[in-house]
Amino acid sequence: YPDKKRNNEIVGFSISSNDDLEVWHRKYCHANPHYIVNTSNNDSVRELPNLKSKVIVCEPCRLAKSKRRPFKPIGKIRSTKPLELLHLDVCGPLPSNSIQGHRYFLSITDDYSRKVTTFPVKRKTEVLSCFTKYQKRAERFTNSKIVNIRTDNGMEFCYTEFNKFLKDQGIHPERTNVCSPEQNGVSERFNYTEMDAVKEMLKDSGLGNCFWVEALLCFTYVWNRV
Repeated sequence: YPDKKRNNEIVGFSISSNDDLEVWHRKYCHANPHYIVNTSNNDSVRELPNLKSKVIVCEPCRLAKSKRRPFKPIGKIRSTKPLELLHLDVCGPLPSNSIQGHRYFLSITDDYSRKVTTFPVKRKTEVLSCFTKYQKRAERFTNSKIVNIRTDNGMEFCYTEFNKFLKDQGIHPERTNVCSPEQNGVSERFNYTEMDAVKEMLKDSGLGNCFWVEALLCFTYVWNRV
């Protein structure tokens, strides 16, 4: 039966009188050592010895809480002419289909001018068709050839037909590492900015989410002119 005189106390682990903070840190589910020391000092747990604060190095904590090292800031190397490098990314599927049934959009950013072109698409397999349309118009307008494109490892950029097209056109693909959106930061940042703007425009206008394509194209038009 519980001790009525000490019904507000928590019974600690029954172990030998070990005052090693590291041992109690492990027994108390790797809790913060400072919390354990404070608990031992206020006598709220039975059989918990009076522990002294000290620096402990817990290997399981170090491994479990480890994070990937951040990308070091490096000098930005910008292209020296239009179409020398393009940043491509597909965003979606979006929560709501457009009126025309679009679920994704492709963004293409020219590294030199930072001009962005967006294509709403219903399926990711339409990416190649959109890219060929962009190529014809951009190369004719700038009188230059596309040299490099930077993408992630999405299947829409890695399947055989897309790779064959790049090879035939002499375009060099640069693909980022898995789970490393920082390496394609130009496209990623634009997509975040654009989607925030689309949400704000729809809320401000009172239109439903199915009008996201219209808001997307409107924002892209304004973005390229401000």
